[in-house]
Amino acid sequence: MSAWPVIVRELRAEARRPANYWLRTACAAVGMLAAGISLPDLDANQQEMGLHLFIRLHTLLLGGLLLCVPVLMADCVSREKREGTLGLLFLTPLSATGIVVGKSVVQALRAVTLWMVLLPVVSISFVFGGVGWYDVISAFALEGCALLVALAAGLLASSQAKQWSTAVLLAEVYSITFALGFGILLNWLS
Repeated sequence: MSAWPVIVRELRAEARRPANYWLRTACAAVGMLAAGISLPDLDANQQEMGLHLFIRLHTLLLGGLLLCVPVLMADCVSREKREGTLGLLFLTPLSATGIVVGKSVVQALRAVTLWMVLLPVVSISFVFGGVGWYDVISAFALEGCALLVALAAGLLASSQAKQWSTAVLLAEVYSITFALGFGILLNWLS
């Protein structure tokens, strides 16, 4: 399985899209707005403010991952079907697994860049204190799981639909369904 040619092709295509710049800018703006709204509310000590800010920002990031990543991933295979290039990809020595893995890796990297945009805003909560390493590790693990769930939802919708609007709608429905199922499973296990 060689996904490298697909990864390079998709990264080059994503690098030329101006929407990626605006998406990162909007993500940073929402993060700063959420931090600005949540800080003045509290009349508590600094550690409580730091923990509260950390929880709010990671909840926002978790929701953003579950809403945005399926939309980003929803059109990766359906676009190839619509443009008639999926057959051309299968004429190359690439396997179906290589194509899917390559497209998934690129969309995961794209989602990680959105997370990295929020990293400076999240680091404000560390300045206030009240956030331990266990909180950080569990939040990142939960966001990693949410990223995988969102990628799976978007990929499933993309493989089933040909039109962009149908793929996005299916991706959001699958993402919410998978996230609720994952939450119920986590609640049942603990």
